[in-house]
Amino acid sequence: MPSRSRSPRPRRSTLIRIVRALKRRSHQRQRDSKKEHAENERTMARWTRRLGVLTIILAVCAIANVIAIFLQLGEMHSGGVDTHNLAVAAGEQAETARSQEAAMKAQAKAADTRQDRLISANEKLAGAASTQANASKALAAAGAGQLIVAQDTEQRQLRAYVFVTPLMLSDFAPGLAPIAGVAVQAMGATPAYGAQLQQHLIIAEYPSEYVMTGILPSEGGGGVLESTIVPGVKRAQTTTLVCMSARVGLIENCQLKQSTFAALADGQHFRLYLIGRITYKDTFGHQHSTPFCFSYGPNPATGGMNPYGCYRSENPD
Repeated sequence: MPSRSRSPRPRRSTLIRIVRALKRRSHQRQRDSKKEHAENERTMARWTRRLGVLTIILAVCAIANVIAIFLQLGEMHSGGVDTHNLAVAAGEQAETARSQEAAMKAQAKAADTRQDRLISANEKLAGAASTQANASKALAAAGAGQLIVAQDTEQRQLRAYVFVTPLMLSDFAPGLAPIAGVAVQAMGATPAYGAQLQQHLIIAEYPSEYVMTGILPSEGGGGVLESTIVPGVKRAQTTTLVCMSARVGLIENCQLKQSTFAALADGQHFRLYLIGRITYKDTFGHQHSTPFCFSYGPNPATGGMNPYGCYRSENPD
C-alpha cells in the first residue's frame, strides 16, 4: 500500500516543476520585457530631449531667417523706391536729351552752313596767306642776302689792301751785284697787321717758265719785313741778287760778268726778275696774300732798265 500511495507523487512534482519552470520563464520574459521596455523608454526620452533641443535651435534659426527676410524686404522696398526715382529721373533726362539732340541738330545744320561759308573764306585767306608767306620768304632771303652783301661790303670798305710798287734797279753794272726792291703801301680805312714780305732777285731766261710758276727760291737773297702797315705810308724794302739761283757762268762771286751785263741790257734772252709775296691780316682777322713779279728790261727811250710786270699764276686777294 505504501508503495502505491507514493507512485503518483513524482508525476505531480514533475508537472509542477514543469509548470513552475514555465512560470519562471514567463516571469523572466515579462521581467526582460519590462526591462527592455524601460530601456526603450529611457532611449526614447533621451532622443526626445535631443530632438527638442534641435527643434529649439531650428526654431531660433527660422526666427533669425524670418527677421533677415523682413530686413531684406525693407531694403528691397527702399531700393525699389530709389529705382523708381532713378527711373523717373532717367526718363526726365532722356526727354531733356531728346530736346538737346533736336537743338544740337538744328545748331549743327546752322553750323554746317556757317562752316561752308567759313571754309570758303578760309580757303581764300589761306591762299592769300600762302602768297604772303612766299613773299615773306623771298623778302627774308633777299634781306639775308642783302645783310651778307652789306657785311661783305662793310668789310671790303674797312679792310686794308696792300700793294707793292717796284723800285728802280741800282748797281746794274759789270762787276757789281744788282739791287732791286719794292715799296709797300696799304690802302683802306684800317691797317694791315703782321705783314710779311718775301722777295728775291734772280736771273732767268726770258720769257721764263720757272718765274711763271710763282715758286720762290729757298736760299739766298730776299728781304723779309714783319710789321704793321698804316694806310698812306710807303715802306721801301730792297734785296740783292740771289747767287744760288743764277745760271752757271752768268755771274761770278754774285757779281755780273761783262757778258751777262750785255745779255741783260739787251733783254732778248735773259732778264732780272724780282719775284715775291706779301701776306698780312686785316682788322677782321682774315689772312690775305699778294704775290708779285717784275722783270727788268731795257727802255729804248732812256737807255736804262725799267721794271715791267710779268705773268704770275696767282692773283692778289
